[in-house]
Amino acid sequence: RQQHHTVHTARAAGSGRRVAPSSAGAKPVVHRQGGKTNLTRFLPSYVGSKACWVKKLKQYRGRDFVEFFAGSAAISANLANRAVLNDNDPFLHRYFRKYESQPVVETFTDEDYFARRSRDDWYRWLYYLQKMSFSGMYRWGKMRKTYNAPIRGTYKSNAVHLKDELEQSIERFKALNPSLHNLDYSEVPIPGNPDIAVLDPPYESKQAAYNSPPFDYKPYWDFVHKCIDVFRVVIIFDCDVSMRAHGFHNYATRKMVVNGKHKGAWEAMCIIDNERP
Repeated sequence: RQQHHTVHTARAAGSGRRVAPSSAGAKPVVHRQGGKTNLTRFLPSYVGSKACWVKKLKQYRGRDFVEFFAGSAAISANLANRAVLNDNDPFLHRYFRKYESQPVVETFTDEDYFARRSRDDWYRWLYYLQKMSFSGMYRWGKMRKTYNAPIRGTYKSNAVHLKDELEQSIERFKALNPSLHNLDYSEVPIPGNPDIAVLDPPYESKQAAYNSPPFDYKPYWDFVHKCIDVFRVVIIFDCDVSMRAHGFHNYATRKMVVNGKHKGAWEAMCIIDNERP
């Protein structure tokens, strides 16, 4: 899938703080397998992942990150020295708490997919379930609390072989040793020396399962400005329209690819860097 990036250099409205340009600095953490170079992924396929933005943030490699809406934590996985990872999804939190001891198997089949997704501990197998899910979907039922994403058609009657990449991801997770929280974003403990905040909420103009019940945006945007006052660097993600409506100008945008009836929107990333003159 092709993604189109447009880079802007701008200031956040009313702040006087520069939006940081990209740098040709340190390289992100990568895995090399069979001649291919891939980003480290704590989950192999995740809707909303920020893996595609890592290269544009490589000047911040080796810094300390707080991800208030971590999801698959792609930014910290590839760039962080230390990380605080928060997500209010209880099963993602359980998955990451058991990340180092999750099952690692040579082969995972479509039969394994259907058998594991209905278990009470399905989240232990999430790396494999996510890989085989349709369109990278992550979804669990509100009633039965089991994983209910459909399998991708290409994996029907087929298997995946993820042992090597999962083992490497586990080693990276061990080295990072992140602080994990399952809290509302506003309740996440702020480190004593706040460095980089990553804010990636449910997007204001989008309809999706993760935005039900509706997210309260007014206190969230107040929280964004509090982070700008506290952290050295604040990285904000949202739809292009929402970002501009709240007085922020795009550092970069990309066209999001969406399946189903909803059209893809322009995703925006804005960096407020208090260290820049």
